[in-house]
Parts: sequence; C-alpha cells; structure tokens
Amino acid sequence: IIPDTLAQCFENSERYSLDFLFFDATTISDMGVNLSTANVQYSRTAYPGYVVQDGVKAMAQLLRKDEFLVSPCLIFTLRAYSVEKDFSFLEGIVHEDELYSVLLYLNASRVMYLPKPLFVRRFRANSTMTTTISRHNIKSYFTVATRLQNLAMQQPPYKAVVDLYLSKMLNAVLWKAHKMSFSDRFYIFKVSIDQWYSYITFRSWLVLLFKKYIPSR
Repeated sequence: IIPDTLAQCFENSERYSLDFLFFDATTISDMGVNLSTANVQYSRTAYPGYVVQDGVKAMAQLLRKDEFLVSPCLIFTLRAYSVEKDFSFLEGIVHEDELYSVLLYLNASRVMYLPKPLFVRRFRANSTMTTTISRHNIKSYFTVATRLQNLAMQQPPYKAVVDLYLSKMLNAVLWKAHKMSFSDRFYIFKVSIDQWYSYITFRSWLVLLFKKYIPSR
C-alpha cells in the first residue's frame, strides 16, 4: 500500500459512517510475467467516487459497468461490521475472494468508492493468478456459485444481483478453461449444462469446446 493509505481509508470511513470503502490499484510485474496478456484492470472509470449507497446497489452498478473487483486488498472494512456478520474465507478452495467479497457487498448498508490507486498489485510467476487453470480452480468456482445461488434462494432481495454476478463469473470461467485437456473441458461442460445452463451463453460453451482448435490469424 502507498503511504497514508490506512489514514485516508480510516478518515473517510469515519466521516461517512461506512461499513466499508473500496479503492483502486496499480500493477507491477516480476520477471517472466507479461502484463499486456494478463487481466490487470484494477481501476474504475465509470463508477462515481464519494457516493454512499448500500452494497447491493453498488455491486449491481459495478457489475453493469464491468468494474466489480473481488480482491479484498482493495477493501477497507469496519471491524465491527465483519464481526457482526461473521465473515470469513471459505477453506479448502481457491478463488475464495469471489465469495467473501460478494458477501461483504450484499450485507452492507453504507459503502463508498475512494477513487485513488492506494494498492500496488504485484504479478509474479507461479501464483494463483498466473498459473494455468486446473480442475481444482474450476471446482472452487462451482463451490462459490453454489453457495451464492443458495443464498439468493434464501434471500430474494439478493437474487437479481447474484444472478448478474454468477452470469459474469461463470462465463468468464468457461473462457479461461478452453486450454484445458479434453477430459477437463468435458467435465466443465457437463457440470455447467446440468447446473448452470441458465447463466452461461451458447458462445461460451462453443469457446470452451472448440476455441483451442481454432488457429489464430
């Protein structure tokens, strides 16, 4: 984090009585990581800064603008809020941020965007973000999707935004998985057809099954 980050976050959280605030990041790369081919978008340009609203509205607006980021490194949370809601990271999976951060937004009454790049995100080789996606990654995404779908069934006010999030997340997963082995891709196809067909586009299934074999021009 850059100097004075915690002070800025604390002062704004106190001033606006926030459950949490979120901010942006810049990126740096270690040797061997090409940022031009990585997903390194950690700044928002369409979402308004210093506007306080509830977490569900903020999340929906961010999703529609493709600016929803799940990294907890970009969120400054009131401890009392976390303790009250008993937030924790689900053990045994990767991509646990996908569940944790969504729960933060869904339960929050007052959130705000601080439009500053306060965090420096280092991309390094052999990390979760830069290694080849595996079946364990996919199963973790499906675990997150199941947890959120069950929550939406129990809490109808969350359903619209959870559906939007799951649509974006699951379609992105299928696009990431197109370089996996045939057996892995067939597994993903079968599970997504059986459980997640309402969220996934026909084009994403085509990418999953056939993009690997389409020569680049």
